[in-house]
Amino acid sequence: MEEPSGAWDVYTDGSKDTSGTGAGVFIRSPRNDEREVTVPLGKMASVNQAELVAILEGAQVVKQMVTGQTRSKICFFSDSQVSLRRLSQGTVKSALVWQCHQALTELAQEHKVTLCWVRGHTGIEGNEKADQLAKEAANTLLCGPEPAIPLSSSVIRRDLKSRLQSRALLIWEETPGCRQSKENISFLSLQDRTSLVACSRSELRQLTGLYTGHCTLQVHMRNIGVVRSARCPKCEGEDETTAHFIGKCQAYGSQRVQLLNAISAGDDWARLPLRRVKSFVVSTGRLIEVIRGNPP
Repeated sequence: MEEPSGAWDVYTDGSKDTSGTGAGVFIRSPRNDEREVTVPLGKMASVNQAELVAILEGAQVVKQMVTGQTRSKICFFSDSQVSLRRLSQGTVKSALVWQCHQALTELAQEHKVTLCWVRGHTGIEGNEKADQLAKEAANTLLCGPEPAIPLSSSVIRRDLKSRLQSRALLIWEETPGCRQSKENISFLSLQDRTSLVACSRSELRQLTGLYTGHCTLQVHMRNIGVVRSARCPKCEGEDETTAHFIGKCQAYGSQRVQLLNAISAGDDWARLPLRRVKSFVVSTGRLIEVIRGNPP
């Protein structure tokens, strides 16, 4: 995109990384005078908020720079489609979006203001400079308490979810007993846990028994006094533990290769994706044999 001649070009960008969040503004006047602005926002602001802060800061700074001039052409460039779309909507629910509206409207009363979208990281000099300034701001320590700006509802929900998950994990770890459950369930990803909700009642019962060790495999059945021997009834190679059933039993070799994509798994079976484990368990039918009245 070619930069308009005879215009004030205001490039804005926001950035967020592990260090923090920041907004960057790069302004070039028609006489090629340049101004750089960085706005550190701390760790709690979102990248969308940083994009809007950059536009707001750019409007306020360029307003001061064009003082005494009339009908100047001012072009704002942003690579954030989300921010530009929120500014173009008729209904405003965010205080930050409202502040941007106000600043741009005041500027437009005496000047010709245009908002343009530019594709990021495509070599546009002004956009690349704004991007660099935003990253510098994100890595600059915020002077003052957090949050620097009001938190968005999405940030609040994410923070509450994180706190609740941390609290739940702490309670689970401090709960006495459940050794095997803790060992196996700790490997389940968030995607795995979510997929459990989609399981049928029978599948959920089998998987719960498998991961807790309270299932119809021989070791547990012996422990509760149902059978005398813990030996695997399918291959008779060793005791039928969960690790043996999933990762070693020769009777299920073909299912293991086809569904688990592994020749053996052993004690690392809990690291396998839940969807594969479920497919394997269901295909063998091993965990419902006793329920059907065929005791091992």
